[in-house]
Order: sequence, then structure tokens, then C-alpha cells
Amino acid sequence: MKIKCDKCENEIEINPAAMLGCMTSKKKVKTSRENGKLGGRPKKKKPEQPA
Repeated sequence: MKIKCDKCENEIEINPAAMLGCMTSKKKVKTSRENGKLGGRPKKKKPEQPA
């Protein structure tokens, strides 16, 4: 899908699925905030070093 850029007037090719995937809804924002209160993502475990 091609759209025209508002700033430079050039045509840009864009993936509609990517465009829809980055949209946020009120439900998505609420859920994200609730997850943040729980501490967010768990810390990555470092691999143990052999002695």
C-alpha cells in the first residue's frame, strides 16, 4: 500500500498490518498500566559462569 507523505509529498510504501499493530486503545493502555504496577518484565537471568 502506498501513501503520500504530508511533509515531503513523496510516496511511501507502508505495511497496513504494521500500522494497525502500533495503534493503542483505552483497554490496551489500562492493561499495560496494570502490568507495570506488577513490576514490568522480569529481569533476564545471567548464565552461570563455570568455576
